[in-house]
Amino acid sequence: MVVDLAKTEATRLGDEYISTEHLLLAILAERNTQLARLLESHNITHQAVTDAIHELRGGKKGPGLEAVNIKRLKNIRGTLHKRLRMEN
Repeated sequence: MVVDLAKTEATRLGDEYISTEHLLLAILAERNTQLARLLESHNITHQAVTDAIHELRGGKKGPGLEAVNIKRLKNIRGTLHKRLRMEN
C-alpha cells in the first residue's frame, strides 16, 4: 500500500511525518503500477527523485507535512526537469 511505503520512505529519509515527496517515492517504489511506469517512461525514477530531494535539502531533514509549500515543490519539479534534460 502506498501509505505504508511512504512511511518507509519518510523513515529512510529521517523524517517524522509523511509528506508529498514520500508519497511520490512510494508511488515510484510500486513499479508494477501504471502511474509508476508512466513516470519512469519520462525518466522520473525513484533514484532521480531521491537525488533531487537530497540536493534540495542540502543534507537536512525535511519539514514534514505541516510545512509543505508550493515553492519547494516547484524547486523539486525544476530539479527533475533539469536532470531529464541532462539525460536526454
